[in-house]
Amino acid sequence: MPRRVERSKQPPHALRRIREARGLSRAELGRRAGFSESHVVKLERGEARLHVDDLAAFAAALDCEPADLVRTEAAPPEPTVYAPVVDITELDDIDAIVAASPHGTVPVPGKVVRPVAVPLLDSAMDRVAPLGSYAIFDRDDQALHDGEIYLLRLEQGWLCRRWLAKATGGRLEPDSRDGGHQTIIVDEPPRAAGRLIAAIRKL
Repeated sequence: MPRRVERSKQPPHALRRIREARGLSRAELGRRAGFSESHVVKLERGEARLHVDDLAAFAAALDCEPADLVRTEAAPPEPTVYAPVVDITELDDIDAIVAASPHGTVPVPGKVVRPVAVPLLDSAMDRVAPLGSYAIFDRDDQALHDGEIYLLRLEQGWLCRRWLAKATGGRLEPDSRDGGHQTIIVDEPPRAAGRLIAAIRKL
């Protein structure tokens, strides 16, 4: 009887390791790179091939070099920085709050120089930063880019929303499971306190 030869999976690559280091979900990585979440799952499990033509899209989505995704050797661990915890109501005085650090810090792997950790208290962005997690923002990345998530200052206070530019002004989009949050239309871009780079579950 002929021996059954099992089909081998694709060789491992660094997609999952780098995605987790960036604090991204598979769905968010897929959205940024232009692929479905199920395709990202298959890539990470070795059930689909990571094509050369797709490396640039995933590298851009993960803010790394294409070569980083195909290295098989163990990469050195990323440095750990400590993000001070700031309540969303304290962002107007963020420099003073960060200097005093009254709420402690959260360790964040990566190279961000000035991260800040904000516990989100509503469910408007619970698909990307679930309740019970710290949303990590890069304070040095405040220039609004279409489709990215920011801490934004409106008349009613600070909100975490996805920025979508229009010809004049823009839209602040929630990303919620319950669908009870409305899109906010603004006539001009609001002030930002930082761009979302990760969500870390509270211990």
